[in-house]
Amino acid sequence: MAEAAAATTNYEVDLGNLMAYDPSHHLAAASSSRGQLREECLRKGTELAQAVANALFALPATQDRDGPMVRLPPPTTRFPREKHVRIEPVPSLAYSL
Repeated sequence: MAEAAAATTNYEVDLGNLMAYDPSHHLAAASSSRGQLREECLRKGTELAQAVANALFALPATQDRDGPMVRLPPPTTRFPREKHVRIEPVPSLAYSL
């Protein structure tokens, strides 16, 4: 259901990370003023946040004593690590022997 709502607007919604992305959106040429750029970014950000909210409300909910709860699907977007995973073993230090 969440994918159907996102498909009509061409948004990629990743509920596992609670984010949305519009691959077809491009900013206007650099000649636009800073105010116009700010308004365009706010408008698009509002649309994407609404797409995430709509997809969340489309998920099946269960009742809890604190209110309705939904189980988020696993993330579909992988983020890079801050530090690379070391492939070779760490050499032992003289003071750790």
